[in-house]
Amino acid sequence: MTDFDFSTLVTDRTRADVEALAAALLSIQSGSATPEQIALAANPFAKGGYNYTDLNRVTAAMEYLVARLQALGYAVPYTDAKGAAAILPSPSPDRRLPEGYTELAYIESSGTQYVDTNFKPDQSTRVVFDYAPVSTQNTILFGARTSSGSSDLFLVLHAADIDSLRDDYRSNKWGSGIKPTERTVIDKNQNVTTIGDATHTHPSGSFQSTLNLYLFGGNTGGSISQNTSVKLYSCQIYDNGALVRDYIPCMDAADNIGLYDVQNGVFYPNSGTGTFSSGPPIVRLPDGYQQVEYIQSSGTQYIDSGVIPNANTKTVMDFQLVSPASANECIFGVNGQYSFRWYGTNKCFRSNGAENANFPTTISSTDRHIVEKEPLICTIDGSNSVSNTLGTVTMHMYIFAQKGASSAANYAKVRCFIMGIYDNGTRIRHYIPCINPDGAAGLYDLVNSTFYPNAGTGEFTAGPEVPPSAQTEPESPEIPVESANAWMESDHMDPTQARRYLGNIAALRAALALPAGIPQVPPDMEQLNETEANAIETILGEIQAAMDRMTRTVNLGWAMGMADIGIYGGSA
Repeated sequence: MTDFDFSTLVTDRTRADVEALAAALLSIQSGSATPEQIALAANPFAKGGYNYTDLNRVTAAMEYLVARLQALGYAVPYTDAKGAAAILPSPSPDRRLPEGYTELAYIESSGTQYVDTNFKPDQSTRVVFDYAPVSTQNTILFGARTSSGSSDLFLVLHAADIDSLRDDYRSNKWGSGIKPTERTVIDKNQNVTTIGDATHTHPSGSFQSTLNLYLFGGNTGGSISQNTSVKLYSCQIYDNGALVRDYIPCMDAADNIGLYDVQNGVFYPNSGTGTFSSGPPIVRLPDGYQQVEYIQSSGTQYIDSGVIPNANTKTVMDFQLVSPASANECIFGVNGQYSFRWYGTNKCFRSNGAENANFPTTISSTDRHIVEKEPLICTIDGSNSVSNTLGTVTMHMYIFAQKGASSAANYAKVRCFIMGIYDNGTRIRHYIPCINPDGAAGLYDLVNSTFYPNAGTGEFTAGPEVPPSAQTEPESPEIPVESANAWMESDHMDPTQARRYLGNIAALRAALALPAGIPQVPPDMEQLNETEANAIETILGEIQAAMDRMTRTVNLGWAMGMADIGIYGGSA
């Protein structure tokens, strides 16, 4: 989670601040403002108003607190007040998880991440581990042990000495001879371990580990060891037959990827370094449709989006080129120009508008990327941007190719993992790769409940199936809005955004028992006064202080051996 400096919260606004700013604004309107008043009105941090700087500061504080509370197991609902149109993550309507959590097909470790289950195994422990290997060289999938030769072994690893899975129980080790290359379920049930069709029974006996069981690595003597690189689809832990952990891969409201234990309502983040990567979000498609991780074009397929780009169009796509050529491969676009492509001549990605703009050649052509294209700017992976102006566009945008003057052209060999198209901030296409009831691969648009098939020749290749949700249909088919972009000076908060904004503060205030005298959340943002504005930031500071007190108490226990928006009527 990103830290937040709570000393920056503003809780001391006064009526004098409000009146001084109001007078400055009136003087500017009448043409009689002094240089000091002009400077005051131009200062975005003036205490007499509540503008975009205040919204960004409070939003950052709220997101930090939500992430901190959720990491401790509190289910705090949080929604994006601004309603920005980012496509990723794409929240699942599956209600196995609380609001704010996105269920993922899997999470993937690179070899530095792990999860501390906070559970100590013994002779009656059972672990069911549904995974797919990425790297198998001498790494531990899950386990705990005092040392490599101790009598409290409970782990499964890819052992270098036998070049296959090894299963350890107490002081016994079984070299299975099994070396999975695809998705496999390991059921380690007390002294009996089943891997696929093979089963091995260890001698029974009693032990009690003093160490927590780790996932994606082993807890050896209290330290992480032999981290593994795998995709984890699910994991359950049982204690003497009782389910005590039921892990679902997910992303929380603060974009942290980890595991949510639906048995106890606790989010388990990465305890190592770096970050987990993830599979696609699990969404609910109509009966007969199967979600897949991606669809891949071979160079003759394309999809007609039905959208004519305009000055308010934004396109976001999670993609990966398959075999970048020296040719011009259009990933999506239309003659006119509004397109994004691999420009093989220069070996770089290119954004097309009224002008052409090339990205640096240092951006890998074969890595997976997220592109976000607007008429004036195009960004890859949130950090590399180029500028364009909109060309003269009168035809539909194509995907996997460019809509030329008369037909599809500049076909691309590319994978599409997820894609969204927005008009003036409203999502008008939300594409999910899938296979339809007839077995054809294409994109399903969640916004309009429409399947978009291949309009070219041949067939798309479908990626691995994404397990469908086992839950019932949600009450509302609306897809929640994803995480917000920063508030800008030109933004205007509408009543819906104001309700979301105050609702987030109210949810945070209700999460913990706060001392008496802490102010209440303002009822609305209309004609917000200085007392109400101070209350908003005071509440957040008190929540942080309460969490710090709680943490100090727990640590002490361990040490002792205890187990207008604006005030002046303007807009943001």
